[in-house]
Amino acid sequence: MTALLSMATGHADGSIPNTLAWLVVAGVNMVPDFRPGDRVVYRSDMTHFVGNGLYVMQNGPRLAVFRASSASSGILLSQNRLAADQTVSLAQFERDCRGPIVAAFKVHDPILLNGGNTSERPGAEYARDFHAAAERMERREARELERAR
Repeated sequence: MTALLSMATGHADGSIPNTLAWLVVAGVNMVPDFRPGDRVVYRSDMTHFVGNGLYVMQNGPRLAVFRASSASSGILLSQNRLAADQTVSLAQFERDCRGPIVAAFKVHDPILLNGGNTSERPGAEYARDFHAAAERMERREARELERAR
């Protein structure tokens, strides 16, 4: 992720600005845009409305992703078509806003992303069996070479 962020921010030294924060999407309220486990990166120093787009907002005790757009009576917040839209005042928006989303990435395998050695992907059992068979063959070949000496 460091390379992605440094490319996106233009930092030649590869450093990540301390104004960026990230959030793991936990619910299904933003499907199909985001699924549980996806990551969003947001500007934590910009807790105000900067224009229509996606924002990380305080939603009760948790952070959540909302789509925000200007409306004649305030800021319209929405998630997906099943969730009810709500209009909030600019002051309320800025009280709950944690920052606009500047990047996101889809997570295809959360176990591997988090450092695990197994996978949830289809065919993962085949891959494990294949690697185990390859290791057995290598050990057998090593024993045969040892015997030949």
